[in-house]
Amino acid sequence: MGGRAGGAVGAGRFRSAGAPPALGTLTFTGIVRGPLLSASVGYWVDQGQTGRGLAGQALAHAVAYAREALGLHRLEAGTLLDNTASQRVLLRAGFT
Repeated sequence: MGGRAGGAVGAGRFRSAGAPPALGTLTFTGIVRGPLLSASVGYWVDQGQTGRGLAGQALAHAVAYAREALGLHRLEAGTLLDNTASQRVLLRAGFT
């Protein structure tokens, strides 16, 4: 995968044995190169698969990938104000 200013790294689907074909997706968008080296991360989990820790696991892998493979220094993410489950996922992953 590669990135460019304002670019996106393709959506990654995460799967589990015996589960539906796609449990959710995770994307990096708005990749900025140069001194900032940043991107936004977004994800969703199939409604029938929530509460199993899948988003947290996928996000942990994505943060490591962003740092190690893409060389990014900063990731940002946002949620709707009432999406407390996603806010907890981000807090557990070290987002503030």
